[in-house]
Amino acid sequence: MGQNDAARLAESNAVPTEVQNVQEETPPPTDALTAATPDPPGSEDVDPLSVQEERRTRVAAAQDEELRWSNLRAVLRGENASLGYKTVRDAWKMADRFVLSEDGVLYFVGAYRRSEPDEQQGAWMRLVLPSTMVQEVLQSCHDSLEGGHQGINRTYHRVKADYYWI
Repeated sequence: MGQNDAARLAESNAVPTEVQNVQEETPPPTDALTAATPDPPGSEDVDPLSVQEERRTRVAAAQDEELRWSNLRAVLRGENASLGYKTVRDAWKMADRFVLSEDGVLYFVGAYRRSEPDEQQGAWMRLVLPSTMVQEVLQSCHDSLEGGHQGINRTYHRVKADYYWI
């Protein structure tokens, strides 16, 4: 090695370059990172009542968007004046099979039929689904943790027990 090469080598070792500065920086300690990051939300952080209330609000809003259910809800609330004669008549034809909850959600009331003749029959309320939400509910019932890909028949009976749509 020549004298010039030795001088350049000594000079490059004595003066830190930008790359060396970047490499010398150390990341913050792990404790500081984990202390600044909050824990992800878990199932204990979710309030089931607020989730249920949110779903009912979404369903009620979707029922109002669909004309058939909107008219029926208006008739059940006694708001006939704003509707035409034929609209009110058609809604009244269906009204005896439906009930409106306190928060404005429409339910279908039907007979609960068991396959066993010994068991009692009774009233059975099913949530009225607007056509815009049917696919979402079917997918949810099929893929949910409770349903867990039960197949066509079990998913159908589960949906039939809880929901109503035309």
